[in-house]
Parts: sequence; structure tokens; C-alpha cells
Amino acid sequence: MNISSFYRVQLNKNFKFQDLEKIIYYLNDLGISSLYLSPILKSTTGSMHGYDVTDYSEINPEIGGEDGLLRLHKMLEKTNMNIMIDFVPNHMGLNHENVYLQDVFKFGKKSKYYNFFDLINTPDFPFESIIMPVLGNNYIDSLNDIKIDADKKIALINNQKFSLLNNLNYSNTDTDNIFSKDKILCEQYFRPMYWVNCISGTNYRRFFSVNSLIAVHCERRMYFKDMHKKIIELYKNKIIAAIRLDHIDGLFDPFSYLKNLKKRMKIPVYVEKILTGDEKLSPKFGVDGTTGYDFLYYTTYVFIDQTNAGKLREIYEDFTGNRNNLSEMLYLRKKFYIENYYRSELDYLSGIFYNNFIKHIYGHEATLAGTREMLLEIMANFPLYRIYISKNCNLTWFSDYIRGLNIKNNELGIMLNMLEKPDINDYYCLKRLQQFLPAVMAKSMEDNIFFRYNLNIGKNEVGCNLFRDFITIDEFHDYNKYKALNYMNSINTLSTHDTKLGDDIRSRIITIYNDPDLWGSLIKNLHEISDNFKYKHNGIEIPDKNEEYYFYQILLAESPEYWDGTFIERVTGQMIKAVREAEIHTSWNFPDHDYEGHLKIFIERAIKSDTFKSIYMPFYRSLEYYGNLYSIMQNILKIMSPGIPDIYQGSEYLNNNFTDPDNRRSVNFGNLMKILNKIKKIDNIYECNINKMIISGELKMYVNHQLLNFRKEHNNIFSGDYIPLKCTGMLSDNVIAFERSYGRNKIIVIVSNKIATNLNGIIEPVREFWGDAQIVLPRKYDLKDILTGRKYKSIQILKLSEIFDIFPFSVLFNGD
Repeated sequence: MNISSFYRVQLNKNFKFQDLEKIIYYLNDLGISSLYLSPILKSTTGSMHGYDVTDYSEINPEIGGEDGLLRLHKMLEKTNMNIMIDFVPNHMGLNHENVYLQDVFKFGKKSKYYNFFDLINTPDFPFESIIMPVLGNNYIDSLNDIKIDADKKIALINNQKFSLLNNLNYSNTDTDNIFSKDKILCEQYFRPMYWVNCISGTNYRRFFSVNSLIAVHCERRMYFKDMHKKIIELYKNKIIAAIRLDHIDGLFDPFSYLKNLKKRMKIPVYVEKILTGDEKLSPKFGVDGTTGYDFLYYTTYVFIDQTNAGKLREIYEDFTGNRNNLSEMLYLRKKFYIENYYRSELDYLSGIFYNNFIKHIYGHEATLAGTREMLLEIMANFPLYRIYISKNCNLTWFSDYIRGLNIKNNELGIMLNMLEKPDINDYYCLKRLQQFLPAVMAKSMEDNIFFRYNLNIGKNEVGCNLFRDFITIDEFHDYNKYKALNYMNSINTLSTHDTKLGDDIRSRIITIYNDPDLWGSLIKNLHEISDNFKYKHNGIEIPDKNEEYYFYQILLAESPEYWDGTFIERVTGQMIKAVREAEIHTSWNFPDHDYEGHLKIFIERAIKSDTFKSIYMPFYRSLEYYGNLYSIMQNILKIMSPGIPDIYQGSEYLNNNFTDPDNRRSVNFGNLMKILNKIKKIDNIYECNINKMIISGELKMYVNHQLLNFRKEHNNIFSGDYIPLKCTGMLSDNVIAFERSYGRNKIIVIVSNKIATNLNGIIEPVREFWGDAQIVLPRKYDLKDILTGRKYKSIQILKLSEIFDIFPFSVLFNGD
């Protein structure tokens, strides 16, 4: 099937298949070829995301069930559109609705699914029964509230029903007191526990540190069949045209799993894989590409004004006092999380490595404590989310990494010996280690450092690299050339359900780099006012300077004239999330409600202050204008670069969402339809109020509509070559230009990554702004600007002062 673009839709009880049917013709008009659905299999009741699957064999009835999916498919066939689904092979929901867990609880070792779940033995939690962290208090204090119906063989615990073993030899008269309840519960294959006592770990592998998500053995043949039966059926019936695989790094052997899947499903496969820095996706994955965070990184960082990076850092450090070394911060946070949130995982890994070491002649002097110390340092220093060690692979990189660790440890030498000629048991240990590495990186970087190091939170995005200040245009071209040769159909994205910010607010925040002095003056003035809104006591002020710095940035989500109650609610939710993730003054597990209460008061006072608004307004106006333009140009690159563009629901227009759950809010598709209908009536873009369209978001919609439809009609061109084009003259170092070609057809894309040197006044970045900047083509062409309709007859020299007549970007085509 022909896929030219994806449109990500979040399905839940409030937005079902039948609701999706109502927007199909709108999406088709927009230029979308493929729906990209959030997980559709049965998940925990009320789930707003679907990643907590409870039954792999059933389409989620809460979103419309199988009948709803089939109706949607028939409607899509009329518009020649298709579906990509999001599938979760790594984990399931841990609750009483999980049909496979209930089977284990009911039949014990006789259950078909007894070995389905990824259980880990540790000294604290040996596997005798699966821990269920469902109690709201200590076990002994909760026993009175636990109800056991021995006749029905059911235990009711905190509103969840758990099956009891079939061979239960008790009657209801035996369950009246806590001692008999305890005796019965101790014989079961589940062990109810107070959730607080499971923060540091459990006896099952989790998704990151989320206890409500239990990992499964998806690679094992008998379970692979059960897990994938429904989606393979959908594939065979041509209901789905592509598949996105969630958290591929959590699998024991991703390559084998993917190979097995590809045998059964001959459709495009995408993996949610976070690449770090210039890391490339291994060809051993054998997939069509990633879900696009690598593209987000390059496209965000190439718009950072590199000349001002040092100045902005100086402003941040002077204001907040945060001069911590980023590498040291990350190392310490990794150690903290391993020791406090992943203790069970570390204990488990230490045990299997130690038991394996002592079987080798070189490992007789290993100790459990030394092995634990070694693994802690390997995990805390590890620079990537994961590597992929398997039989016959080259272990040189991993060996060199271990040698480079600045620790003296006997077990480190033993590990190096093991890596010289590993056997099957050694590989097992190494593969298990790899499964836990992504959780450490994600928890410490994405969910912590990203909310602690607030230099410019537009950079603090999934897949991005805080150790880099910017990406050069040459590096951007190199990345695109690599993709054109290796992953032509990989996904390009700028916003997802997991991103920290929507693409428009992120672009506005990145635009701060254009004028650090203006930013520095703003925060100084805002601080003088905001200081009166803070709670202060015994040297403590709420918020602290770092949180205050973060607050001033997220206010760019909306114009001060619209700072109403809803906006206050959104900002407050985001700030509470940010300070909990940072874990300096409060946290998710142990929230300081007093601190958070004073923070809420500060936010409301600041946002409602007329003086505060009047100072923020002119700054907002400039960054709204330039930031929105940057976002439009990033969207152009997303659609026209090698790869398939992915539009997160609503992002065809302005996306100023914060982190989840803010970015899962319902989308006003009725409003989007009206805007698209208005845009479709434009006959001559030159007669429009361009500045007004930039600010309103209508220009972004216009550009997306034009280019998505062009791509759908000329998709073959995007399987062709990618050729960077050289610009000369004034501001030539700030022009991203390239050619896409296939046969005689050519597309020339030109955007600027720097359209203002200061933000004090809005200056239209067109015409004479570009001086003598020009691009010389290999020969003369007849070209048409897809976005303006302007035609150029037999042109070879593209003078930007002419090409950029109303926009600081252009997409030229040599066909009709």
C-alpha cells in the first residue's frame, strides 16, 4: 500500500472508532494517507492510552471493539486510506483484568501462562508468587479490608477481584479473621503488598519503574502465537497496513523477535527506538525505521542560533545558580535511580552474573558485593539506551567501554575475561543486562534531568542530546543523506504522545537563542514582580529560581490576553508534573503538598497580574511570530525530507501542548475542519494577510495542506535522491536547501534556520533581508512554487530576495 503520511490519533473511551469516522474525510482532504492508531487491543478499563493491555486476543470494547474497527476500515477504503497500529510486545497491565494473570492465579503451575510473565528472583522478593502492589496500606493493616469468598474462589482486594487456586480447601466460614485470610493468601500465586514498599522494585520486570505494567516473554514461541494472533488476523484480512512496536529495547532479543514478526506480517514495521547523539539504527533490526525522535532531534537543534549558545548558558547559570556539570548530574541521577528505584533489578542482575562468574575458572574469586558494585558503575556510566549483544556479535565496543570506566574492581576484570570468549550462559547474562539499561537512561534523563536542567527546555526533548548546543546544517544534510540511503521510509516526527512539548511551543522556546539579551532583561523584570508572589520561609522560597526559570518558558504556550482559568489549570498541572519529575522538593511517590500548594498560589498570582502580563506581552508577540515561522519551516522539512511525515493529532495547526496528560487532551476537530475549509478557498496567497496567518496558525495549516496533498499525489519523488544545495552570499550560512529528485521530476526545498538576529521588533524576514544570497542550480528549469503558485521560467539562479518574496521558505517543483 502507498503510504505518504501518518496521522497519529489517541483512542480512548472519550474518542472511539465511531468518533474517528467523523473526521476521515477531513484527514483525507488534509492530505493524510494513513491513520496511526494508539494501541487498539483490550486494555485496563478507563485507560486513556492503551499501553496497559489486558487481553491480546480482543479489540478494546471501550473504543468500539472489532465491529467498530471493521466499520472504520470500510470507510477508509472509500478514501484509499489505511491503518498503522501501535502494538505493545514488552508489557501488559498488572491488575485483575489481565486474563493471563488470572489464569496463573487460578491454575498455578498448571496454567499455560505460568512462564509468560518475566519474573525475577531477588533476595528481597524471591519468586513464590507474583507481587501485586495494590494495597493502600501495610499488609497487616489491610487484611480486615480484604474479602475472600472461598466458595467462589475469589479475593476482593481494593476493588480488584483475584482468582484463587482451584485446589483451595476452605469454606467461607474459614475466612472470618485475619489469620485465616493470611493463611489462604499465602498459598496463592499472587502476593498483595503495600505499593510504597514496592517502589524500589518487585519480583517481575516492569516497564521502567512503573509497577502497574508487568513485562512478558514475547519472544517465546508458545506465547508469541497467543500475543500476535489477533494482529496477524488483522493483517491477513488487510485491516492494517503497517505496525509500530512500542519499547523495542525492553525485549530480550529484539532482532529475533522482529525476524519472527516479519515472517508473518509483510508490512512496514517501525520501532520506538531512542537513538542517542549520532547513534544509527542497526540494520540488524530489519525494519523500515524508527518512530522519528532522531528526526526531531536534528530538526530542532539545527534551528538553534549557535552564536548565542554561550550567552544563554551564562544567563541561565547567573539567574538560577545552577552550574552543575551535566555529565556529573546524569551520572549521579542514574546511581540514585538504580539504588532507589531499580534495586530489585540490580539485585537480580548481580545474582545471575555472580552465579555465572563463579562457574568460570577466572571467576572463582568473584563476590556478590563486588559484582553488584561493578554492574552499578556499568549502568550508571552507560552512554546509550541500549546495545544489542548476541551470539557472534562484535564485543569490542562494550569491552572498550568497560576498560574506560574509572573504577578498580576485581569483578570488572572478570567481566572483561568473560567478554573474550562468551558462552551461552554469558550471553544470557549480557542480554538480561541490556533489557534494564533503557529504563535507567529514560528515568534519569527524560524524566528527571529534563526537568532539572532548564537552560532551554525546547532542547529537553525525547531523543535529543543535551550535551550538544546545536546541530550544523552540514550535519543535518548528512543525517538526511544517511536516511535517504538506508531508511527512506522511516518516520519523521516533531510531536508525539510522549514528547515533552508540542512543536509550536518548542519552536518558540528555541527562538530565545536568537536574542538572549532580550530574554535576560525579561526574566530580570519578571523576577522583580514575581518575587512578591512567592512563599518565603527560613531561607526557602517557592518556587526556587530554577523552577521559576522553567515557568517563564512554558508561558510561551499562550498569549497573555488568553491567560484564563483553563490556562492557569494547564500551567499548574505542568509545573506540578515538572517539580515532581525533578524530585528536588517533591515527587510522585512522596508529594509535598504544602510545597505544591504554595507553588499553585504563585502561578495563579503571576498569571493574573496585569503588570506581569504587560511585561510578558511584547516578548511573547515576537517569539510567537518567529517561533511559529520556525515551526512551519520544521514542518516543511518533516514532509519533504527523506522519511514519512507523522502528524500528531491537531499538530497540522498550532500544537502548544505540554507533557502528557496535557498532550492527550481532546482535539477540537470541528474547529480544524472550519479552518481547513477556509484555507481551501484561498485562490491567491498573495492577497492574504500573511502575518495574521502566521500568528493564528492558519499558515501552518495552509503549508501542511499544500505539501501533504502534493506528497500524496507525487509520492514516487520521495523515494528518490537527496542532494544538498549550496547557498552563497548574505546569510548563506543560515539557509537549508536541498533537492529531491526521481527521474525527471525535481523538488527544491529552501528554508532559513535564522530569520532574526534580535527580537525587539518584528521585521518581515523576506525580500531585501536576504541581500545577495542565491542558489545556483546545475542547469535551467521551469519551476513552480507549490506554496504560492508563482512560476519561474527557465531559471537557474535562485535569488532568495526574489524566491522569498512573502515567505522565508520555498518549495519548488519542475512539474505541474
